[in-house]
Amino acid sequence: MAKIETEILSRSKHKPLVWKCYTDDIFSLWNTSRGDIQMFIDLANNRHQTIKFTAEISTTETFLDTTIYKGERFRSENILTSKLTSKQQKILNIHIFAHHPTTTKRGFC
Repeated sequence: MAKIETEILSRSKHKPLVWKCYTDDIFSLWNTSRGDIQMFIDLANNRHQTIKFTAEISTTETFLDTTIYKGERFRSENILTSKLTSKQQKILNIHIFAHHPTTTKRGFC
């Protein structure tokens, strides 16, 4: 994937200010129009037959449980602010006949 990403970034007319990857997620910051970002995504999706990129374009968005926004520090120092967001805890159960190892099933007792 790193090779494909490097090729896409080097061939694109418009490049992100920030490009950070974590597993199969990419966080990027852009200083261009949504149309230019869409052109970049189209270029990326035409690079490989089976690898396709999806994008969520937003001015404020939560990414990997982190909210990034323009706060007080942005107005004075051009530094974005981030805060960790927590999800409501869910109670999970695995059916006794589910295809999971016995040790996993015991962990829910």
